[in-house]
Amino acid sequence: MADQKRIRDIKSRLEKTDLLLVRTIEDIIRILVQRGLIKYSDLCDESRELIGEREELREELRVLSESGRQED
Repeated sequence: MADQKRIRDIKSRLEKTDLLLVRTIEDIIRILVQRGLIKYSDLCDESRELIGEREELREELRVLSESGRQED
């Protein structure tokens, strides 16, 4: 019984850190591209589209967050 609880706890922690790891991977890809170690064209179409969409969403979030602070 204790093992099952520990298994659930570990799975829960992994799920919570999945999103943080995705952000880390995005940052690593950006750094590798900026340093010329890889090109976006090295990635498959789906990956490039997904990264592009997420970059647009992050930028929109940044702009909205900044404008929200200015209204305070």
